[in-house]
Amino acid sequence: MEIKNLDHYQRDLTTYYGGKSGSKYAIIIDGQRWMIKFPENTKNFPERKKENAHIPSYTMSPLSEYIGSHVYELLGIPVHETML
Repeated sequence: MEIKNLDHYQRDLTTYYGGKSGSKYAIIIDGQRWMIKFPENTKNFPERKKENAHIPSYTMSPLSEYIGSHVYELLGIPVHETML
């Protein structure tokens, strides 16, 4: 697996991604638009303050999306390309 430093890629300011599962924005890699996703910060969630609290599952959503996409791809189902 190749690890990319995304800091130097051009940010696409014309594309907006909504939703509440963490921040995201677009960058251009080799002429293609890629969505960059970040897991939601849960440090201020009330659930965390309770003893033995469960952290909301979407803190791992970028990883889950990556794994899920590759599982579907292995099954022959067309998916969007993902990378971590």
